[in-house]
Amino acid sequence: MADAMSQRPDVVRETIDSAKFGVVEKPLSTWERIYNQASVRKTFILVALAVIWEIYARLLDNPLLFPTFTATIEAFYEGIVGGGLLGKAWTSIKVLLIGYASGILLAALLTVVAITSRIGTDLLETLTSMFNPLPAIALLPLALIWFGLGNGSLIFVLIHSVLWAVALNTHSGFLSVSNTLRMVGRNYGLRGLPYVGKILIPAAFPSILTGLKIGWAFAWRTLIAAELVFGVSSGSGGLGWFIYENKNQLEIPNVFAGLFTVIAMHHGGRFKRARRHQRVHGCGSGPLARVTLCDALRSDAGGRSGRAGGAACGRRRADRTQQDASRCRLDRRGAPAQDHRTAGGRPR
Repeated sequence: MADAMSQRPDVVRETIDSAKFGVVEKPLSTWERIYNQASVRKTFILVALAVIWEIYARLLDNPLLFPTFTATIEAFYEGIVGGGLLGKAWTSIKVLLIGYASGILLAALLTVVAITSRIGTDLLETLTSMFNPLPAIALLPLALIWFGLGNGSLIFVLIHSVLWAVALNTHSGFLSVSNTLRMVGRNYGLRGLPYVGKILIPAAFPSILTGLKIGWAFAWRTLIAAELVFGVSSGSGGLGWFIYENKNQLEIPNVFAGLFTVIAMHHGGRFKRARRHQRVHGCGSGPLARVTLCDALRSDAGGRSGRAGGAACGRRRADRTQQDASRCRLDRRGAPAQDHRTAGGRPR
């Protein structure tokens, strides 16, 4: 009697035809589809700012204090066609890329040393506490003495502005990696650089990317400020010297055109990186650590355990792909897609 009462009765549920289930998706209107595009919203904001700029400048009626937006665009066009603006921009970009790449390389070396030894962690913490609060432009007088008037001084201050931001964010990302991923890597025999490259870097990639963005912005600020000083000292330079020279000649629209060039170049680089990320990862990409960890386990592990681990990772990757596809449908339609098995969050 007790055994009969302890058994649960079988429950049989009938499958409902999808035609009888009802409408689970609401088609978006043309306005809603346009409004859901972030590029359209940002373009509208830029157009509104340009209109406000033009109206305020015309009401102020003082070109030496605040030129109109149309005058700035005309100066920008003239600078590109025959004013040497592209040459100045290319000079700045070359120096910027050299300093930025050198800062990233030194930050990677410091972070690897810090994550693999305690003395390295103490070294990184000590150096960042000393030099991170120090503005890069404050080192420019020493850079002029040590490296003279040239690109060496600019690269030195650029490395200082990039190094600490990238190193701090990368080290924080490494420390935030879960112990599960760390133990999995250790169990599969990953040590040293393979451990850092296949476990820590993919898991800490969001923090690393944040550090790279901050370092890029700091590098641009430092470069323009340093080129202003170099323009005074040696009569040469990039966009900073272009801005300073036109300021002395009271060509204020050209000054705004130089500033506009800096903004356009910075956001152009960000737009290209965003488009590349969208093409590679698609809509709603999953954590990079999971895919790379699966590849690491499949490539480094041997025998039956390696094949089993690779198969498990393949199943998890398939599940993640289905979830990402659902996110993509959610972004396109504005509402989560439901199938015929669920309605209102409860199974039928």
